[in-house]
Amino acid sequence: MGVSAVLLQGLLLGSLYGLAACGLSFVFGVMTIINLAHAEFIMFGAYTTFFMAVILKMNALLTIPFSMVLVGIFAIFIYLVLIKRVASENQLVSLILTYAISAFLWNFAQVAFSSTFRSVPFNLGSILVFGSNFPVNKIISFLIIVFLIISLHFFLKWTDIGKAIRAVAQNSKIASICGINVQQVRMIGFSIGGALAGVAGGLIAIQWSVFPLMGQDLILKCFAIVAIGGLGSVPGALLGGIILGIAEALGTSYWDSTMANVIAPLLLILTFLFLPQGLFGLKERVD
Repeated sequence: MGVSAVLLQGLLLGSLYGLAACGLSFVFGVMTIINLAHAEFIMFGAYTTFFMAVILKMNALLTIPFSMVLVGIFAIFIYLVLIKRVASENQLVSLILTYAISAFLWNFAQVAFSSTFRSVPFNLGSILVFGSNFPVNKIISFLIIVFLIISLHFFLKWTDIGKAIRAVAQNSKIASICGINVQQVRMIGFSIGGALAGVAGGLIAIQWSVFPLMGQDLILKCFAIVAIGGLGSVPGALLGGIILGIAEALGTSYWDSTMANVIAPLLLILTFLFLPQGLFGLKERVD
C-alpha cells in the first residue's frame, strides 16, 4: 500500500476516532466534567443500529439518526437523575460517579445482550483509490462525520442555544448573571455529547463488531485524542482523531499491527510532556 493510500486510510479511521472523542470533549467544555460513561454511550449507539438493522430490517444508514436521538435522550435521563446532582461539585466526585455509571452500563449490557460479538449485515462493496481498495462503508462514514461536524459548528455559532452553550462554556457565572439558564444549557450540552456518541456508535457498527466492552477499547484513544486536541475543543478532538488515525495507519502498515495498541498511550504521554494544553486547549478556564 502506497503512502497516499495509507494516509487516506488514516484519515478515514481518524475521522471516526475524532467523532467518538468529540462528545467527550464537548461535555467537558460545557460542564468541566470528564464523562467516563461516554464509552457506554457509544456502545448503546452501536447496539441501537444493530438491533434496528437486524430485527427491524431497516437500512443500516437510516438507523444512524435513531441512534443519535435515542442516546441523546438517554443522556438527558442520566443527566437529570445523576449528573445534575454533582455538576457543581469537585471534578473527582463527577469522575467517580461517571465511572460507576460506566461499570453499571457495560455490566448491564453483558447481561442483556451477552458477550457475543455481533455485526451489522451492511456492505456496499469497495472502490479503488490510490491503487488500494477502500470499503464504501468507511467513505460514507467519513462524509457523514464531515456533515455532522460542520452542522455542529454552525449550530454553535449561529443559533441562540449554541451561543448560550458557548457562553456557559466560557464562564458559567457570568452567563447566569446574563439570564442564561445554566442548568438547562448543561443538560442540552450533555445531550449533544450523548448524541455524538450515538452517531459514532452507529457508524462503528457498520464497520466493526458490536459487543458490550467495545467502548472500553475506545476510551483510552478518546482520552489521547482530547489531550492532543485540547480538552473542550471540538475541532481539536477531530484533528486529534485524524492525527491518531494516521499514526496508527502508518504504524500498522510499516511496522506491526500491535503498534496500533501502543500509539495511543504513547501520544498521550508525549502530549502531556510537551503540550499539556493540547493544540486548541485553553491554559486557564474562568468559572
